Amino acid sequence: MIDREQLVADIAKVHGMRIDADDPILTAALLNQRLMDQAIDRLESAVRVSADRITVAAAQQVDGAKEIAASFVTRAGEWSAERLRTVVEEATSTLLVQVRQNAARAERASRIAVCVAWVMGGLGTIGLAGLAGFVLAGLGHH
Repeated sequence: MIDREQLVADIAKVHGMRIDADDPILTAALLNQRLMDQAIDRLESAVRVSADRITVAAAQQVDGAKEIAASFVTRAGEWSAERLRTVVEEATSTLLVQVRQNAARAERASRIAVCVAWVMGGLGTIGLAGLAGFVLAGLGHH
């Protein structure tokens, strides 16, 4: 979370402008930060859920492969070895498809979060520019 007093001090130091800690522009910046934090939290949660699903699917695939392997071990010859290889390849292929899909979802969510951050930053910049215009206009009347 952004420290309001520190931010006010930084703005005064860098830009020579004094603003109140309860200024609407500062509130908008803090809101922007909170929205970005929430978007990141949701993204992390979605990635965590996807990773958990992948882990469960991988465990199920391994368990399934073990069962198939155990039944084939009782059979002799090359047929059992060939079948086991086919099952493992299919399981790997399915898992890779799931990983790619989840990675694409995570990437889309990341791009959305970045877009939201840019929009909120732009709005904050516009707000700061408007505030600066008001302050400069006010100085012109004195």
